[in-house]
Amino acid sequence: MKKTLILVLIIIFTMGIFGAVFAADPFTDVPAKHWAYDAVSKLSQAGFIDGYGDRTYRGDKVISRYEMAIIVARIMTKTDKADAEQKAMIEKLAKEFASELEGLNVRVKAVEKKTNSWIGGETRITYRADNPAQPGYHRLKAADQFDWRQRINFNGTIGAGVNWKARLATSPTKFGNSEYANGSDMYLDIANLTFQNGLLGMDTVRVGRSPLDAFGNGLFGKPMGADNIKVTKKIGKSTDFTGFVGNIKYPGSPVALSKAMSDPNTVTSGQLAFKLDKAWTLKTAAWWSDIVTDQSTMNITSGSFTQSKGWDVSVVGKVGNLNVLGEYIASDLSNPTGVVPHNPKGWAVQIGNGLPWGAFYPILNMVDYRKPGTDAWMVSYRSVDAGTLPTNAGGFDTTCTSYTKNTIGSGWGDYNPYTKGTDNVNVLYLAYQKVLAKNMIMSMDYQNFKIKDMSLTSGLNGSKLDQTYALKFEYFY
Repeated sequence: MKKTLILVLIIIFTMGIFGAVFAADPFTDVPAKHWAYDAVSKLSQAGFIDGYGDRTYRGDKVISRYEMAIIVARIMTKTDKADAEQKAMIEKLAKEFASELEGLNVRVKAVEKKTNSWIGGETRITYRADNPAQPGYHRLKAADQFDWRQRINFNGTIGAGVNWKARLATSPTKFGNSEYANGSDMYLDIANLTFQNGLLGMDTVRVGRSPLDAFGNGLFGKPMGADNIKVTKKIGKSTDFTGFVGNIKYPGSPVALSKAMSDPNTVTSGQLAFKLDKAWTLKTAAWWSDIVTDQSTMNITSGSFTQSKGWDVSVVGKVGNLNVLGEYIASDLSNPTGVVPHNPKGWAVQIGNGLPWGAFYPILNMVDYRKPGTDAWMVSYRSVDAGTLPTNAGGFDTTCTSYTKNTIGSGWGDYNPYTKGTDNVNVLYLAYQKVLAKNMIMSMDYQNFKIKDMSLTSGLNGSKLDQTYALKFEYFY
């Protein structure tokens, strides 16, 4: 009965989103009194289009939304010649016929370039399951197996070489939590300005709230909420420099809640990326962190450290039709206590097909949501010592879901793959993605978590922690 209910719910979710994808009919006529006719007529008279079909714009003819989108697309190619009033009119047309423009492969990026701003979004619905190996810990059940996440994206251009970006988001929320703040409230997890006009002598300068994308391929990282400054500079033909300084702590962190939020808790890094040839790029980096970290975010019995530093080497490349990512990080901890090692290390490798990669999955999708029918797969493995990464800097943390406390006994609550997915673990990760329809991706994920060094733990029955599964449907618009 349970399996049948799950299958029915998944079908409902799929068909519901498919319905949204196919509901719009681009060949439906634009009503005779629609404001778009007047707007296009004015822009035609101003010289933005030089005819329609037989090179004469027929202002008295009712046309389909598809035909109107073709006209709007032609107008958008001349936006640089428009005054403020005309740009506003073009932007309004672009938003009105956004789905039809997408159908014509007039990509959102092009719309952003021709207009001053753009709004989009992402909706994700996920079914999750797990198979814990430790006594006293039970599987996800009922509504806890489902969650959803909503994001609203804002992008725009302020002036020559200055762009802005913001994103409102909900946390991944279990079904039935709508009456709680984390079930309905949205927060600003991204808000930044990017200068591409030579500020500070750099090619780009990004200031504000962004993902923690300081260096490497994502073993050290965070998808959102890091207040930082990031700069990039090309050195010669084949070398790129990236500098980063940012605060990655946030209210509600499981570590040092009593510490004043004015404590810097910063990460500082510098990276050089070398283009070896058309297929391969090598990146080397050094980093420093002020973040106090203890066993609440490490898979150990007890211990902490006050600061850390280290170096990182990563590669991105192709072997035939396969994409390859690799990363190795070595850390040096200050004032380690308890069972925390002084010089922990970690590495990860990912192999698969699909789009060229710049970061580990699921940081980046393997498929283009605009291309129905395409699919891709990947296999990755990571092995990370305890303490390699400071609190909130684990790139694979929270990539699964499981209960955080055991029901009997002791131990399991201290070793959780949901909050500690990049600490004292060996993890096999498999994933497959397919574009079911335009703007809709289905993803299937599997992870197998094991403790790497059992001598740093207690209360566990063997090294196996959990196996986690996820079926996700994401809709982009």
